[in-house]
Order: sequence, then structure tokens, then C-alpha cells
Amino acid sequence: MNKTNVTILIGVLILFAIGVLICFIYGRATHAGEELDDSTQEETYNEITTDEESTIPEESFTEPEESEVPEEPEELPKLEPLSRSYEVLDSENIKELEVELEYCESQYSLALAAVESITALNYDNELLAILQEDCDNYNSYINYYKERIKKLKYTTKYTEQHAEYPAATFIWYYMKDQGWSDYVCAGIMGNIMQEVGGRTLNINYLHSNAYYGICCWKKVYHPGVVDKDLEGQCEYLVATVANAMNKGGYLYQDGYTFEDFLEAESVEEAAAAFMIVYERPGHTDPTKRVQNGERAFNYFVGS
Repeated sequence: MNKTNVTILIGVLILFAIGVLICFIYGRATHAGEELDDSTQEETYNEITTDEESTIPEESFTEPEESEVPEEPEELPKLEPLSRSYEVLDSENIKELEVELEYCESQYSLALAAVESITALNYDNELLAILQEDCDNYNSYINYYKERIKKLKYTTKYTEQHAEYPAATFIWYYMKDQGWSDYVCAGIMGNIMQEVGGRTLNINYLHSNAYYGICCWKKVYHPGVVDKDLEGQCEYLVATVANAMNKGGYLYQDGYTFEDFLEAESVEEAAAAFMIVYERPGHTDPTKRVQNGERAFNYFVGS
């Protein structure tokens, strides 16, 4: 073997030895690294799980939130008729009562319109019942205020008229309290004015000779009324006029009755019928009594 060949062989052996050494060193380093990683992870885990003072970062773990239970919706207040909360005004001031009357009439109209609409649509029976109660309540309030206002006006007017013509005013309102119409009252008053008032409303109800009182009843035929005061005379008139009309109504008109008299359509009719059937003055011309009655109508009722 020459020198050249020996040199080559030695070089190869050296290279092989270097390669084995490198592989050995690399293998040891890799194994050591794996052991280090395992031990590090174990230490880290032990620190997390055994160290009581350790805490888990908030970023890495959050407790699950409890599922929120939806709140139940608040129960709506029960609907009630608006009219239940209305307070009726107890007043003697006519203007204040008229304001309340107007309010109740407007509320009644609104409730009635709603009732009609809901009924047509067949919408909601409960709501319909509420609105119907409103209608009934407001209607009763309306009637209350109308009667209250009427009574106050009646009292005020009565007071003023009574101060001027006390007897005539008492007679008029006594007749009105019987439910008689203004035409009937005026027709009778026209006759009374002719008999004992000198064709005025200055009634001399104590007029007495062979006749007595507001209708000049003949004492011989009407002893029950003699010496009666004004109220007693009015009572007697009311007690006897129906029978007189039913029995003698034919004198005015064939088949004429007290009911026909109460339904008189004018002062003229009432005055003429009362004169001919009840008063029977001995003539048949009612002109003056009709004129008297019209004056009474204008005074007590208004033209």
C-alpha cells in the first residue's frame, strides 16, 4: 500500500469518527431537552394545583354565568269604568251645575259611540260591559243635574214671581205640580184672572158673596170649598175638574174628555174648554179669557 492510499484511509476513518460523535452528542441533547420539558410542565402543573396562594388568571378562566330567568311582565291594572271615579257636584250654583252637566253629556256621547262601535265589530265583551256601565252612570248623572238645575231655577223663579204675584204664583206652581202642561195651566189661569183678578194676575182668592174663591164656585152647589184657604181651593179644583170634564166635555166638543183637556195644544183651547165646561159663565165667548191666559203664559213661561 502506498502512502497515498494510507492517507485516504486515515481520512475516511477520521470522518466516520466525527460523524458518530456528532450523532451521540445530538441524541443526548435531544433527550435532555425532552426531560426538561416534562419536568417543567409537571412543576408548572403542581404549582397551579397545589399552591393555595396561586390564582387562576381571569383571562384564562371565567365562571359560567347563571342563566337569567326572564322577569314576568307586570300585571296591567284592571280596567274599570271611568264614571266610577266621578264625583257628583253638590252645589246650588246653577252655572257650576251646567258645566258638570255639559261634561257628563260629552262623556256619555263618547261612551255611547264606543259601545256602538264595539258592538258592531263584536270585539271585546269585557270592554263592552265597562263602556255600557259608563253610559248608564253618566246618563244618571245627566238626569241628576237636569233635575237639580230645574229645581233651582224653579225656586229662584218662584221666589221672584211670588214676590210680585203671590196668589197667582202659588196657583200656577200648584197646577204644574200635578203634571199639567203650560197650556192647561195658562188656560185655567186666564179664567181665574177673569173671575177674581180684574184680568190681571192680582188674584183675590178670598172673593166671597154668593160665590166663593178663585173659580167663583157657587156656594149652594159647592159647599165643600167655602172658607177654604188658597191651598184648599187649589185642592178642590184638582179634585173636581176631571169629573166635570168627563161629564160635560161634550159642551165644548163632542166626545171631549179630561184626557183631551190635558193634551190641549194651545192656550186658546184650554181656556175655552175650561170656561165652557167648568166655569159656565152664561156666555160662550172665550176671547178675554184666552187673552188673559196668554199673558199668564208669557209671564210664567216666557214668550
